Amino acid sequence: MSSASTFSRVHRSYLVNKSYVEVIGKTSLRVAGEEIPLGENYRSIFKGSQGHLPGDPLNLI
Repeated sequence: MSSASTFSRVHRSYLVNKSYVEVIGKTSLRVAGEEIPLGENYRSIFKGSQGHLPGDPLNLI
């Protein structure tokens, strides 16, 4: 079973598993090959919670 901290709300209609996020853009993100909108109200919370270090495979754009 996954931990609750593995999931994050990125839009009022979407909850995503952070380990499957491939790319984070300004208004959307790609999760397992699917484009998901990144809600304005969730953007700073989601990006601030990632905590990725330089060299991680996640591409921040």
